[in-house]
Amino acid sequence: MRVSTYETTTLKDIFSSIAKLVEEGILRFEKDKGLYFTAADKAMISVIRFHMLPLAFEEFEVEKESIALNLDELQTILKRGTKKDKTVMYTEGNKFVIQFENSAKRKFSLPILSLTEEEIPNIDTLTFKAKAELQSEGFRKILDDAKQIADEISIYSDGNKLKFTAIGELSNLEIEIEKGQDILFDLQVQEESKANYPIDYLASVSKVAKVADTVILEWATDYPIKLTFKESDKLIFEFIVAPRASE
Repeated sequence: MRVSTYETTTLKDIFSSIAKLVEEGILRFEKDKGLYFTAADKAMISVIRFHMLPLAFEEFEVEKESIALNLDELQTILKRGTKKDKTVMYTEGNKFVIQFENSAKRKFSLPILSLTEEEIPNIDTLTFKAKAELQSEGFRKILDDAKQIADEISIYSDGNKLKFTAIGELSNLEIEIEKGQDILFDLQVQEESKANYPIDYLASVSKVAKVADTVILEWATDYPIKLTFKESDKLIFEFIVAPRASE
């Protein structure tokens, strides 16, 4: 197999986020689908589904192949790339090679692992009662602020406003966004919805906000939340996090 892309920074940010939650995983390459990846963290609190579409690649010489890797080692290598580099990925024996091409060629490799397929919850069966589309950078800043205050964040909407609350031992944070404000592009609520989520999990994918302009939040009362980052014709990143028990 051999694939290449100029989306070097995107790959770096995506796998930097994934590696915070998942130690090892299987990258799947398929001719008509591109690159895709699905995994749950060990605690089964979150599920990640990432898909880089064929249009994001310069070349894609592979029919169908699955490559198991240590994701921390992978993201360490991807950090060596720059936005001007072309990233080339191919197999060489039992090694997975990542080559950055610019004024020079820099070649890194890591061992291909033998991993057992794990059963992952089917996230497509989830049904949500509230949906909000936000500016992704604005959402990242909300999480950054909340992380300084508490270890969980409450997300609430009644259809007219979107409210984030973090309650700490010494201070509290409350952010309220009215429907129609610039940062909130869309808000659809079937019923009043409120749930608490661990900030460290949500914040772990904050770098993904750099690769997409908007993020879609879908949730319900005391129910998992789904974050969807999209870049048109290039990638879809979905992240599901279980709720914290309400007091």
